[in-house]
Amino acid sequence: MRKNEFLYRVGQFFKVLLSHPDEAQLKKVSQILEPDQYGLFMQLQNSEQAHAIYVMEAIEKEGYQDKDFLKAALLHDIGKIVHPLKVWERVMAVICRWINPDCLDDLDETDIKGWKRGLVITKKHPEWGADMIANSNASPELVEIIRKHHEGEIEAKEPRYQSFLLLLRAVDDNN
Repeated sequence: MRKNEFLYRVGQFFKVLLSHPDEAQLKKVSQILEPDQYGLFMQLQNSEQAHAIYVMEAIEKEGYQDKDFLKAALLHDIGKIVHPLKVWERVMAVICRWINPDCLDDLDETDIKGWKRGLVITKKHPEWGADMIANSNASPELVEIIRKHHEGEIEAKEPRYQSFLLLLRAVDDNN
């Protein structure tokens, strides 16, 4: 990690500690998500909610207004409600991926205890989230975007979904 990226990550760490959405932001979220999806969203940690709203706002600035895209931005990390990350686990995952970008590849996905917990959550939350959202009033494309928001391509009828997925990853990685 270069010095600039390291300083960015330090700033990001403090932003996570202090972030929470305001009433106006939560009202907007409630108008975009289905009621059961909003209920799931409200189970996210405050910092995760604020992150999701930031991602959605960045997506909107890029011209994406489709409700499925806005929902994907808001719900991409929803799998983290299964096992909420502690701050030190989030830091551990960032450092691990900085040292070795492939550190999650050979991870025992059933080892959800101990020091590997944050790494397992980082790896598995897209799958957990997609499974949860599949049980709500969600399009197959929304489910697939959530499942693949860290890696892979989606099989969608329209190429705009793949373009959106690449943007989502970039915005997610930069926040």
